[in-house]
Amino acid sequence: MKKVLVIVISTVLVSTGISCQNQKSLPKNTVAEKATGRIINSLTFSCAGNKTIQVLFFADKAELTLSDGRHMLLLQAISASGARYANTDESFVFWNKGNTAFIAENHKTTFKDCTATGTDQEPT
Repeated sequence: MKKVLVIVISTVLVSTGISCQNQKSLPKNTVAEKATGRIINSLTFSCAGNKTIQVLFFADKAELTLSDGRHMLLLQAISASGARYANTDESFVFWNKGNTAFIAENHKTTFKDCTATGTDQEPT
């Protein structure tokens, strides 16, 4: 029953997203952490155009907070190289390989030339 609940919550979060106004850092005990378990890593990426992406990585998901105020949980998707996370219809895709990343929305790159600025503090 718990597994079904986690899948339902994850699906709802992925398909609708969660809006967070002016969020500067990712708080402990986020929605994704409560629903899916332990955070594996946390990174912040600086992108072209003064954009940023904050990411919490889980075993098979990533929780993103974007500098434009959007907040979403994405499931890991098939990738030939690097890590790829997408919403259910793949209209929003976050790619990460090493210390680089980008976001494509409706097949257009909206966050580009992103480089990790360092690992955020390890979760406890």
